Amino acid sequence: LMARLKSMNISLTEGMEAQYGRALTYLRKEVQKTYEQMRRQEQESNTLMWPDEQTVKYLYICALDETARKQADKEVNTYLLARMNGHAASYSIYEKSLLAVIMQAYGQKRQAELLLQSVKQYLVASPEMGRYFDTPKAEYSWNSYRIPTQVAAMEAIWKIAPDEALLGDMKQWLLKQKQVQVWNTPLATVDAVYAFLGMGGNRLQANGSLKARIGSKTLVTPDDALGYVRQSYTGADAEVSRIAIVKSGEGLAWGAVYAQYLEDMASINPLRSNGLGIVREYWLG
Repeated sequence: LMARLKSMNISLTEGMEAQYGRALTYLRKEVQKTYEQMRRQEQESNTLMWPDEQTVKYLYICALDETARKQADKEVNTYLLARMNGHAASYSIYEKSLLAVIMQAYGQKRQAELLLQSVKQYLVASPEMGRYFDTPKAEYSWNSYRIPTQVAAMEAIWKIAPDEALLGDMKQWLLKQKQVQVWNTPLATVDAVYAFLGMGGNRLQANGSLKARIGSKTLVTPDDALGYVRQSYTGADAEVSRIAIVKSGEGLAWGAVYAQYLEDMASINPLRSNGLGIVREYWLG
């Protein structure tokens, strides 16, 4: 996350900069150990090894931050890049997206484009949800429901082959997750905010107001990206046969209508069954 801030030309505080420097030193030493272990195992087994996800993330940091890239051991990183490139087909969508960013930063543009093409093949689309991944290769993460995969893929698209329309649809999915669920960890929230602020076209600043006509009454949302209004109608005001909703502006907008009916308990007939019933059908293919 600190490397992402630096890639956006955002200065770290003095204390954070010192922490970041110590972290890079530690990671460089650990990756050196991984490199030595991989070389040793290759010699013993006569089989090519490939880096794990943590090593991929270190190279990703080097791809984002020039300072980290200059401090890295070139021989080690060159070796790891070659092994990752040879094993790219086996990585998850998340790892492929990181690897595409890495390849682009290290001048291997053709490999980056091929990886990105592979990632985009898994995208599905719907008018409501936008574009997203609906496949086991978009794995659940310990820090969120698939948000890291979505953001990593968006970053690869933004850096390698910018497509504002596609990224807009993918941001729609992120907003939809916030609407129907939550960005349920701090890391997931930072991931999502990074996608909105660092990848062109700020959806959070785009207006998308709604106007609803309920009978003779009109309800209008505030003219800003986060405007929200709620109104309840009872009695004669609720007895309308038609509700018309009109959206204006380029931003996204959501609305909902709920109807509630009340009845005296004495007027409700008891269930004829003895409880919950289940009908089970089997279709043999």
